[in-house]
Amino acid sequence: MISFVSDNYFLCKGVPSTGFFVKYVNDILEIKELSYLNNTSSVIVAIENEVLRDRTTSLLRDLNTPHIVMLDEIKKDTAVKIDSGIYSSLRSSMKYISNLANNREKVKQTYLTNREYDFFKLAHLSNKRIARLMNISEKTTSAYRIKVRNKLNLRSSNHLLMYRALNTINVASESE
Repeated sequence: MISFVSDNYFLCKGVPSTGFFVKYVNDILEIKELSYLNNTSSVIVAIENEVLRDRTTSLLRDLNTPHIVMLDEIKKDTAVKIDSGIYSSLRSSMKYISNLANNREKVKQTYLTNREYDFFKLAHLSNKRIARLMNISEKTTSAYRIKVRNKLNLRSSNHLLMYRALNTINVASESE
């Protein structure tokens, strides 16, 4: 059974009841009640609120429950595996997400080099500022921005978008 957890009521109502257990959450107390999800084959986390999403993914990692985190920042119908988490797009079709949940092992593991990760942590800054902090040229900074964006299937190399993706992925990686 695949569980679908979201803070968007209308999104929950749009998920087909066949093959999915749907849970609407809107506060931290409801997330604490999700410990029963350790018996599911996979959990799809489509929570837009960053605090609720981070708490939910933290709980799922503690329970060793396979999960897919859906982010607005990722390109439609693409996925990326970083550590034990899979990240996909909120814009993806339910068919794509269901297939992803049932075939987790087929998702290619993505690795950032140490230098790319150092860049990613600073991606919310301007290229000029990053170049100074990392002691590299602005052209190299632009190249890192493109590489990281492509490796993570991000829709854009927009500073804010990259920062939001970093926060979600960092929370996942740090608690591993």
